[in-house]
Amino acid sequence: MDHYLCWQDHAKEILDLGCGPGLYAQRLAKLGYSVTGNDFSKLSIEYAKQQATMGNFAISYVKEDYISYDYPNPYDIIVMIYCDFGVIDESSRDTLLTKIYAALKPGGAFVFDVFRPQRYMNHKETKTWSMANGGFWRPGPHLGLNSSYWYEDSGFHLSQYHC
Repeated sequence: MDHYLCWQDHAKEILDLGCGPGLYAQRLAKLGYSVTGNDFSKLSIEYAKQQATMGNFAISYVKEDYISYDYPNPYDIIVMIYCDFGVIDESSRDTLLTKIYAALKPGGAFVFDVFRPQRYMNHKETKTWSMANGGFWRPGPHLGLNSSYWYEDSGFHLSQYHC
């Protein structure tokens, strides 16, 4: 816990890789960090920018593939949240880790998460739908379809969304 408090007190610049719609970037900005969000999805970046404007957050968003992106600034912390790291092939991971290491300030940290195989034990394929009044996928009312697939022979899980 002391390490976390020390880290929290000194970290200023955070890069959120695969930031999606900016959910974590906004939380980090609320805590007083200077945040840059990076995602290759035009829709995600546009939505994140709108949300930052509405919430009056000074977050910089970049629409780039984080594997090929040339990180222009040094960061105290680079985060990759919700298991993006686990879906990257080995060669791309090497490239990404090399770039992350070069983009970290001395003493900086790369924080990421991965799903354990137990997450998908006894997994069943599903198809669900939901209604929404608006949000990330579409600005107005829409129907969302979700399919979940498990490829046991290769150990892969796929979630597919249609709106």
